Amino acid sequence: MIDWLFDDDTYPKFLFATPQFIFGGYGIKASFEEPQKGVYPLIGFRDFFPFKRKSDLWSLFPSKMWTQPASYRIESRVYPVIEPLEKALDRKDFPDKESYTKTFQKGFEGIEKIVLARKTALRFASPLEAKHLINNHLSIFRSQDIFFFMPEKGVAFMGATPERLYERKEDKIYTAAIAGTLPIDQNPNTLLKSKKDLLEHQFVVKDLEEKLLKVCSEVTLSPQPEIITSHQLYHLKTGLEGILKPGVEDKDLIELLHPTSAVSGYPQVSALEQLYHVEPFDRGLYAAPFALMMDGTTLASVAIRSILLKNDHLYLFAGSGLVEGSTIDQEWNELNHKISPYLW
Repeated sequence: MIDWLFDDDTYPKFLFATPQFIFGGYGIKASFEEPQKGVYPLIGFRDFFPFKRKSDLWSLFPSKMWTQPASYRIESRVYPVIEPLEKALDRKDFPDKESYTKTFQKGFEGIEKIVLARKTALRFASPLEAKHLINNHLSIFRSQDIFFFMPEKGVAFMGATPERLYERKEDKIYTAAIAGTLPIDQNPNTLLKSKKDLLEHQFVVKDLEEKLLKVCSEVTLSPQPEIITSHQLYHLKTGLEGILKPGVEDKDLIELLHPTSAVSGYPQVSALEQLYHVEPFDRGLYAAPFALMMDGTTLASVAIRSILLKNDHLYLFAGSGLVEGSTIDQEWNELNHKISPYLW
């Protein structure tokens, strides 16, 4: 699959992988600004924010794009050999810890939870290969969904996410609240006793339940959070599922469910507006919906734990939920833990 995808010099290139299979494609047979009912397969994304971009960081990426590839394949998931990266020449964080601390201490009036993100820029001595990076993703992140979009040679967005916005099978929808984080070298049961993490998690559960009730005739929640492992981290997870009302399309679900409180905050509208103004970079496709739609099934992921490749630069993105009880050092360390798998 990967050799086939990169041997052809046609762009854009797409990839979506679950633990079971890989979908790969290139070129454009048809392209739309919104998901189209009855057009399959369809792979695409939209920006995190509905607002105007603030910089040219994402200039080669459409703000929204849903594409039927000109050529595609579906194969079983493979696990290539890991190829460590050379050491970066330098690293810069946006915001740096001093600026992050000032934003943190200023607070967010009227907001119960906000997910403040950071961009980390790594510069290398020579351009990196997208094929090398996606192979590492497939090998390292074995239990996650992998997403990948490459608009032209030398530029690509990719990641390995533990979080699906939703999975749809005909009229059934499945999603999960994933929030609350702990490094894997600590006792995972700590999460189940942490007031801060349980509070952060509950905002996401409440947000998803309220949204699903708008489009479902019935909604069922897991009775209590469980602990899941995402590479080097533990998270709290509560599953939700529902029966969709007639006529609900994928474009409606993406518009309704994105963004969850796991990547924005609560209340959502106020959190989004404040994030847009205080974060010193464009989120672009970071934490945005990235989906694969096939006949009868849709897999829509949340594009967190992601990186942007631009020739000899890698931009790593991570976010952390701030609620009552959060501390600066705890949240800054969480951001570092989340990008650590990318420091190969």
